[in-house]
Amino acid sequence: MFVAEPTDRILATPSLRAARVALADSGTVLDVGCGGGRSSVALAAAATSITGIDDNPAMLANFAAACDAAGVAHREIAGAWPSISGGVETHDVVVCHHVVYNVVDIEPFVVALADHARRRVVVELSERHPTTPFSRLWKHFWNIDRPTEPSADLFVAVVRSLGYAPTVERLTRPPRKPTIERADYIAFVRRRLCLTPDRDGEIAAVLGDLTDFADESIVTVFWPAIAR
Repeated sequence: MFVAEPTDRILATPSLRAARVALADSGTVLDVGCGGGRSSVALAAAATSITGIDDNPAMLANFAAACDAAGVAHREIAGAWPSISGGVETHDVVVCHHVVYNVVDIEPFVVALADHARRRVVVELSERHPTTPFSRLWKHFWNIDRPTEPSADLFVAVVRSLGYAPTVERLTRPPRKPTIERADYIAFVRRRLCLTPDRDGEIAAVLGDLTDFADESIVTVFWPAIAR
């Protein structure tokens, strides 16, 4: 679910455009929470090197393979941001896609991103928390009402409160079905909902069209590096 897209399937998103503009003809990229490289390997043509940070060794292996396939120099660093940020050098552009909702203490996380960028920070996140589409399932199976925040707007407010001047762009993509088999997706949903395998049939019935669970409202937040 987190591997880099093939070159011919890379979408010209606001996030990709913002990073490419900052890279210009060349530059280094730091990808925080790199996963399989989906957010940074698309920049390989303009990047002199890409550094990927992730706390999952399997993700870093996927990232390295994607960089090799793209023909770009790369480095992998295992660990959690920002606790390891002190040992990471600055890069021209810092990208961080679909990570911030998992961050417990967002302010030092954002500051560490900005402190490691010479030109620009580019953050991508969904308009709503990625688990929001599962709220009706929590209600159905557990009778639990889930929170409605955090949101992208709240993240932008945090960035502004820290003294940065973010630019915000929004993109609504056509709904897409998951790229994994339906049975695997049902198992993924089951684990997320803390259910047992005997509930798979009920999960499948409630799921219906899997595109109902894809939040395709994507928000790009980017800001220039500043001296702090």
